[in-house]
Amino acid sequence: MQQEKARRNRWGFFEANFGIIAGLVLGLVAFAPALFHYFTGEDFIFIQAAAEGHAFYEPGQRLFYRPLPNLIWQADYALWGLGATGYHLTNLLLHLLNALLVGRLAQKLSGEQKVSWLATALFALHPIHIEAVDWLASRPDLLATACCLLSLLASLSFFENSVKKGPFWLYLASLLAFAAGLFSKEAAAGLPIALFGILWVQNRGGSWKRLAMWLLPYVVVGGIYGLARYNALGGLGGYNSEGRDLLYITWNLTGGLWLPLLFPLNLESSGPMVGGLLLALLSAFYAGLIWHFFTTKLGPKKSWLSTLLLIYGSLLPALNSAPVDTNLAQSRILYLPSVGFCLLMALFLAQGLKVKMLSAKVLLTGLLLWQIAALQVNLAPWQAAGEMVRTTFSLLANQPFADGDTLYFEGLPDNYQGAYGWRNGLEAAANLLTGDKVGGFNRTPNLKVDYQLTTKGQLWFLRYLYEAKPAGLELVAKYQTGSPTALTSNSPLASWDFTTCGKETWEWMPGRGQIECLPGKGFQFITQGQKTGLTGQGSFEVPTGVAPYYLDLWAYLDYDFEQPQVLAEVHLLDTANGQELDGYQFDLAADGRTHAYRLYLNPNRPAKSLTLTLRANKLRSNILWQRLNFSPQFG
Repeated sequence: MQQEKARRNRWGFFEANFGIIAGLVLGLVAFAPALFHYFTGEDFIFIQAAAEGHAFYEPGQRLFYRPLPNLIWQADYALWGLGATGYHLTNLLLHLLNALLVGRLAQKLSGEQKVSWLATALFALHPIHIEAVDWLASRPDLLATACCLLSLLASLSFFENSVKKGPFWLYLASLLAFAAGLFSKEAAAGLPIALFGILWVQNRGGSWKRLAMWLLPYVVVGGIYGLARYNALGGLGGYNSEGRDLLYITWNLTGGLWLPLLFPLNLESSGPMVGGLLLALLSAFYAGLIWHFFTTKLGPKKSWLSTLLLIYGSLLPALNSAPVDTNLAQSRILYLPSVGFCLLMALFLAQGLKVKMLSAKVLLTGLLLWQIAALQVNLAPWQAAGEMVRTTFSLLANQPFADGDTLYFEGLPDNYQGAYGWRNGLEAAANLLTGDKVGGFNRTPNLKVDYQLTTKGQLWFLRYLYEAKPAGLELVAKYQTGSPTALTSNSPLASWDFTTCGKETWEWMPGRGQIECLPGKGFQFITQGQKTGLTGQGSFEVPTGVAPYYLDLWAYLDYDFEQPQVLAEVHLLDTANGQELDGYQFDLAADGRTHAYRLYLNPNRPAKSLTLTLRANKLRSNILWQRLNFSPQFG
């Protein structure tokens, strides 16, 4: 008898929560491919912080103060090390927890089980969540949302109606969850405003004055967080919108909010045909939903008005953030506001299900299938971005780096169709791989090369060939400080020793300035402090079939504080027809020291007679040329 009763109780629980369980299972299956994605660049910043025991905020980061997610990163690192699957599992479990809490919140606000089921499924599958779930560095959004939902649920349970209050521990739990949300991400700061509006609309907590008194401690908690943040960062932190605040705020309040929530499809990843088809299907769903709206009642006004308060209240802290792009970059800022959106959609659909309308069932089925399809489209760029990072990381492991070397990368993709690649995190990745022995930088236009680092080791300039199949790394140049004997070749094809002041077969074409001889040191181009240029050409014969080549050159450039590096070019031509075989730009260090530059050339076809052109542009400091070697590349 007791076993039968227990069986009925278990079945009754499953039956009562069937919709929530089904929604969570669908979310797990739809997001499961993310478990096999690799890290993307910025993830390594947080992994390095976890490995070094930085529990409170990112070292060297003066933008954000988010200590709670960093503690979770430490736990992940202790469990998984550099295994990406474990980190993705943590993110996915947090997302499914949020979907469960959204369902509970829907039950609290509407009092209807069907709304709870629908809200769980819609949130678990919403394609706008792809960045927040798949990008590991977006974990603060997941954690802050969980804390905000717990705070809302505890508050709604405490403020049962306008008169009756629940157990006081629920109020304290709500305050504690709100504090945890703030220390996860500053997006939680809008919760008190949303909570005040929801309680007022739901007629819970009494008069607005009485309600304001109850919510005053939330303001105090926010102030404590603000002081802790200021103390840790030395300021308020946050991104600089570069004077576009009004533009961002206006757009985020209108189209920037509703368009991504209503049409959550990565238009770069989908392509015109697939994207057009999916958008057409979604538009048909909304047409049916509008028809459905005019043929049924939406439900209690206080329920859907609460969802709007939740959407806008949770968006407030991110209003001046860069808007969500058509490739869904920045969509993490809509993770918390999407809670209210999914509740609103659930209210629409639940009304039709309540009166057993076939149209509502068709709309619901179609929407869930559409979300699953769109999720797979949105997941694809993150899988590709992870593979690009994995390739770079594995190639780094096979390079002959020495302690103190520094790597500069060119061509590393910032993102792939909206999925972040190597926007940040390269230095942390290099340090994790080499145990802080080698540092790395992504070479961006505004990044000045620090040639002082050559006193500790060599500077490696590597080009990432992400369009090649397979992808790889190409060594562009290698710099080191030292004498002209630092780099030598056993059998150079051509060699020019300018320390004797002999120009030999080279022809030099100076701009404004003059060339002088410094016996025993080389010949010097004196710029007279003006920005000018210098071009040199030398021709020579090479054995048939010898390719590719490398060029070693030694030069000294006076120290220039305002212009620490000078743009230079190297070109290799077929002398017979003047056709360029290879060429690229590189940098000369204007730091007052002799440098040895190793430049790799890979001509697209061999030639018997070659002309080498070397050009230095916008020189302002004097430059001393010492030696050139042109050799076949060995090994």
